[in-house]
Parts: sequence; C-alpha cells; structure tokens
Amino acid sequence: MGKNLFYIQCRTIIFGALVNKSARPGASVRIIGEPMKQLEVKCRLKLQNKSTLVSQNKLEVSLPCNNCQRDHRTAIFTNTIDNGMCAPLWNCDGFDGKLIQFAILADTTLYWQVHFNFTPFKDRKYGHNVQPTSTWARVSFKIECGGCRKISDVSTQSNFERPHESQCKYCGTRLWIEDSDPIQISVT
Repeated sequence: MGKNLFYIQCRTIIFGALVNKSARPGASVRIIGEPMKQLEVKCRLKLQNKSTLVSQNKLEVSLPCNNCQRDHRTAIFTNTIDNGMCAPLWNCDGFDGKLIQFAILADTTLYWQVHFNFTPFKDRKYGHNVQPTSTWARVSFKIECGGCRKISDVSTQSNFERPHESQCKYCGTRLWIEDSDPIQISVT
C-alpha cells in the first residue's frame, strides 16, 4: 500500500485502509479512489476573563463529496469512531472521510485533523471540475466561563462578521473575542 492509502467506506482501521464492518458477508468492497487527503483545522481563540476551553464537540467544514459528486458540501464530524456525514443528509449516504485527531493546543487553540478520500470529478449539478479544497468551517466546543464557572456549548465559524464576541449565556461574562477569523483551514 505504501504512501497511497485508499479509503474503503469504513469503521475500523486495518493496515492503513478502512474496512466497512457493517457490510454483509460476501459483499463486494468498493475502493473509492485516489490517495487520502488531509484536512487540518485550527481555531485560535482570544479567551477573556479567565474562560477555559474544556472540549470539542463537532467540526463542520466545506469539502467536496465523492459519494454525491458535489462540491462544497458540509461534512460533519462528531467523533473519531464514525465516518463523517454529508449534508443535506437526505441527498447523500455519507462522507468518505474520518476525524483522525482532535486536541486543545496551548489552552487557546482547537485542532482537528481529518483524512478523506478524493477522486477528481465534475460537480453533478454545475459541471465544473472539483478540487480538494475547503473554504468554510464551523467549530463547536465547550467552554467554562471565568465568571460563573458554568460550562456552555458554543461555536464559531469562518463566515461570521468581525469583530465578534461571545458571552456566557448564564451570567453575561465575555468568553472570547474575535478581531479577525480565528479559523485556519488547510488541505494537503
């Protein structure tokens, strides 16, 4: 397999390839394509009033989907066990990718790493050639308020109008501020 990792719609990692555990015995396995691509999303927040990042909940990011052959789909990742989902859910049977890693770095930066399959295709609706790029992300996470010490589920996204600030829904204390887009997206 070498440097070319192939994605097989999956749930378990075996020798760098993903295998679909839910496939019925004897079913043919469909290798979807080219080498895996890697998406990295970092979100550096300017925390205020001793607020603290607690954990991450969900990553939503625009990516091309090989299953439904559409560009700029919202791929949703909630854990490292299940494959991503492609929204709208009724138009697609899943996203060919998986959240590999997520972490809180240096107490102020959220980090996600996703591996996804990409085989070049033409967008099914608009007909243009699709590239493995991402232009938008929404990151969801838990934050502890420095004022009341309660934990809230919150999010930010790359297309918010800036400057932007978020306040605690319990006591009104400012949790973080955004002078510019805190989200960095890279696909390699």
